[in-house]
Amino acid sequence: YDDSAEAAPSTEYGRQKAIVEKEIPALAQRHLILRLSKVFGLRKGDGTLFDAMAHSLSAGHEVSAAEDRIFCPTFMDDLTRAIIAIQERSLNGLMNLCAPEAWTRYQMATTLARAMGADLSSVRRIRFYDLPSMAGYPLDTSMRCSRPSPARRRSGSLTSDAVLDVISRHSSHAAIRRSGSTAV
Repeated sequence: YDDSAEAAPSTEYGRQKAIVEKEIPALAQRHLILRLSKVFGLRKGDGTLFDAMAHSLSAGHEVSAAEDRIFCPTFMDDLTRAIIAIQERSLNGLMNLCAPEAWTRYQMATTLARAMGADLSSVRRIRFYDLPSMAGYPLDTSMRCSRPSPARRRSGSLTSDAVLDVISRHSSHAAIRRSGSTAV
């Protein structure tokens, strides 16, 4: 989806967001609506996606990860820098704000497992709709930023930077052992 894409909600949550997107311009001539992708942090214990995966893998748990849900995970610090830059430029209107790379959770989990030296069989490939609560949600929520956006890591690579950062924070869990299962 690019910045000009019309909202086409398939869930109640999406319908509520679409209503808000339509109402805000009527409330203020100058406004800013940011559409965000999934946001992740790198602090151990922050509960975001990479942290949850690394914690499960380092504890020897199986991670179930969807191979068919596509999105643009965005690093929290990059998002903060981008919002500050947007404010400094006095941009307004509607814009997507996300990292440029599209990933599946399965790609993220296997990349992380490889980098951690975990057994790849610890990552179980699933379909997104195998999770009953996800029925009706779109499979491809990747976005393109067609307006100028500084939402990218300084070196530009989610894999090389974020995965290494997460591993360094979980290095105290050196022993990888198989004992449970987690869906992400």
